[in-house]
Amino acid sequence: MTQPLLSPKLDLVFKQLFVKDKLLLLDILNQILIAYKFDPMTKITIRNPEILPEMIHKKFIILDVHVEDELGRGYDVEMQSKIFDCYPQRSLHYLTKLYSQQLDGGQKYNKMKAVFGVHFLGYKLFSEYDTGQHCFEWRERDHPTLRLTDQMALFIFELPKFKTVTSDPLSQWLHFFNHNHNSGEPSMYTHPPVQKAYKLLQDISTDIPTRNLADMRERALKNEVTLLDEAMEKGIAQGRTAGVVAGKKAGMIVGKKAGMVAGKKAGMVAGKKAGMVAGKKAGIAEGLQQGQLNIAQALLDVLDDKTIAQKTKLTITRIRKLRKEV
Repeated sequence: MTQPLLSPKLDLVFKQLFVKDKLLLLDILNQILIAYKFDPMTKITIRNPEILPEMIHKKFIILDVHVEDELGRGYDVEMQSKIFDCYPQRSLHYLTKLYSQQLDGGQKYNKMKAVFGVHFLGYKLFSEYDTGQHCFEWRERDHPTLRLTDQMALFIFELPKFKTVTSDPLSQWLHFFNHNHNSGEPSMYTHPPVQKAYKLLQDISTDIPTRNLADMRERALKNEVTLLDEAMEKGIAQGRTAGVVAGKKAGMIVGKKAGMVAGKKAGMVAGKKAGMVAGKKAGIAEGLQQGQLNIAQALLDVLDDKTIAQKTKLTITRIRKLRKEV
């Protein structure tokens, strides 16, 4: 009975393949360098061949492969099977760190060596583009042929876009990574290093301790995704609560301000109306009093003060004052 082989898209399996036979890694890196017109290499050294037990269970890390060739150029080679929201930023950080670390060793600027990121993704990063392989470099935007330096490049391969295999060696490598293989299944590859990698994958897949490690690593990655999803949901809930509180507070401020404006406007209207009524009333009273004074003044020569007071409703004191004014 056939059973699925371990997936090369699992970072543990990916790293074991190349640590066990670094000539396989030498070949695929050369295929990439040649495809993009960089000088190929003849010898490599893997700087981190170990896979420590604690790394299997550790979350939020990538079991990448750090490589240096005979020219001193550095390579960060990794398989990324899970979607990472901040993947571009993390990749840039790793690559620039790999480059700047040369200065830590006392290297001079004019002696620094090129660094390359070689990343195989188990998902589509740029779904709007059909092409699945990309090379990012330091180039002038309006003049793409003008390159600032050839000392840094990031190669990205979106594996789900490589569904068919051709005679091209790089195409066979990418198909090998992306295809699900079963034990006993004959190799469909013609490129000898890929054939060798397929045979090594079969051997690794029959090793019980390796399969157990692969299962543990797969569970760790699934737990990582679960933790990220839970953190995202928690963040959304907290953001929603904070939004309600902030919205209520902002609403009260705006409402208070709007109330003051509306209150002032209503107060002015009411005040104007009340003022007009009071003014009219006061004006009538003042006009009536003036009329009484006019009548009293006309009667001063013909009537006594008491009679004038009775006729005009003015006080005798006011009548006497009026006589003095006249």
